[in-house]
Amino acid sequence: MAWVSWDDMTQTKSNGGLGFRDFQSFNNAYLAKLSWRLLNNPNSLLAQTLFGKYCKDEEFLQCPGNYSESHGWRGILIGRDLLLENMGWLVGDGKAIKAWPDPWLSLTNQVRPMGPALEWCSYILVSDLLDPDTREWNRDLIRLIFPSLETTILSMKPSRLGASDKLKWLHTKDGEFSTKTGYSTALEARSKDSDRPRPSVNWNRGVWNLKTAPKVQHVIWKALKGALPVGEKLLARQVPIDPLCKRCGKLESINHLLFHCEFAEKVWKQAPFLQYLDQRGLLYLETDWMGLVELTCLRPVGIVATQLAPWLICSLWTSRNNMIFNNKIVTIEEVISRAISSAKEWKNAQGQDEPKKPSQRKIEDVPHYDTVLQTDAAWTETTGTTGLGWAIKTARGTQRFSNSTTFVTSPLMAESLAMREAIKKSKELGIRSLRCESDSSQLIKALSSSFEPLEIYGIISDIKIEASSFDVISFCWIPRERNVDGDSLAKAALRHVTTDSFS
Repeated sequence: MAWVSWDDMTQTKSNGGLGFRDFQSFNNAYLAKLSWRLLNNPNSLLAQTLFGKYCKDEEFLQCPGNYSESHGWRGILIGRDLLLENMGWLVGDGKAIKAWPDPWLSLTNQVRPMGPALEWCSYILVSDLLDPDTREWNRDLIRLIFPSLETTILSMKPSRLGASDKLKWLHTKDGEFSTKTGYSTALEARSKDSDRPRPSVNWNRGVWNLKTAPKVQHVIWKALKGALPVGEKLLARQVPIDPLCKRCGKLESINHLLFHCEFAEKVWKQAPFLQYLDQRGLLYLETDWMGLVELTCLRPVGIVATQLAPWLICSLWTSRNNMIFNNKIVTIEEVISRAISSAKEWKNAQGQDEPKKPSQRKIEDVPHYDTVLQTDAAWTETTGTTGLGWAIKTARGTQRFSNSTTFVTSPLMAESLAMREAIKKSKELGIRSLRCESDSSQLIKALSSSFEPLEIYGIISDIKIEASSFDVISFCWIPRERNVDGDSLAKAALRHVTTDSFS
């Protein structure tokens, strides 16, 4: 029987487990999910009922608890507090974000400006940092209030057309809350509050994605969670057994069984690893497992494509049980050979994966549009300088345009800026039917679906707002060789601005 303490029941398959969960963390994650729905659907019947009763004078995120509230509302506030500790703002028009106390400076962590703030600017909003006419950053004001954050702020691209600010969950790519990430976040918070150190193991890479059999993964998981019923664990639960190692007479802990016993030391030393492993009693499963997983075998062994360390752990555990329950003594060589043969047998049973054929993107036939717009960008990582180019093609000919900008942090941001400028220009020219083409598949995906990459939230919002004013508009991917005009214009614009900067 595997012994698992109540505090150790902290598992989902992504967080190191097989179905057991830390019930408090799991409950908090579901409460946070409910709070997230209330936050994003304030006009729902449930939200209007609860907010009308408990948030008459305060917003939901700032609403304090009181003694007269119901048990259900207290639970919602627990989920709300988990959100508050793990949310940040995406800058749209900046009118909902308080520049000093709110986290808005990072897409991955809660980062706020460092104080203290001067009295005259203590209560400014992020919108106050934008020029009221161009809706671009007021660089002089930023230098005055946040001089150390100038580059960080200028690298953020707000909405020019008034898209609202948006709260994001910091632990997912799309900024949407998920119970899975909420659970792991709540669990991590609880582990920080606990006096007991937790192993720093990447559960996916170190357990569940190992190239090994599920039963071996199960043994590894139980060992890492301290759930193998060795002598030390059984003694702690007052099971009347001899807790000493049957080979050396010392107290049998998990680390002793797998690494520190003289028998285990010789197993690891004689195992056919490419790197020489002389552990000398210094290996510990909790801290060294990720390194052991990476150990590769000598080529003659025949299991180069998989990992041997998990099979050795399983073989050591099996040999220990055979000795205790079957009185069968297993030698060091037998432990190693059984691990190797089991690894080979499992690998051969998987079969050879058929080579994947390179996917070929289907290029659709171009339907009739009055105008075809092709955009591209040329970006320099070291300086963040970007050249933007676009060509507007009609039956009467081609019009070519270019521009440049700075403080661009990624190719995707550069491509989206080019598309925004191009659509704006097309609207100014009075075009009503438009086919927009780009060789950036990420940008086209963002424009053709509800998924919005966080770094370009403001830009994508502007493009969609501008697109709504056309009679007919579509966004299509084209290969780079068909985007010659946009590419050449963008590169020329980048060369021009680079030359000017050095002249």
